[in-house]
Amino acid sequence: MRFFAILFLVIIVWHTYKMFRDILNGTKGVRQGSHETQREGHVTIHKTQNTPPKKVNDDVGEYVDFKEIKDK
Repeated sequence: MRFFAILFLVIIVWHTYKMFRDILNGTKGVRQGSHETQREGHVTIHKTQNTPPKKVNDDVGEYVDFKEIKDK
């Protein structure tokens, strides 16, 4: 029982240390790790090879055309 209590306390202290370290470094909890940093607003979409086939045919549904009207 004491082992689990000590292990729990060590884990809590470790996570608290990581959180404060990230805040002081300016990452605010966001891990960058091996991911390359991207500029703000940049979006990357990755398509996986094993995507399931569509369950609905392309001819199902309707297209809605609209105009944007500005109020005065």
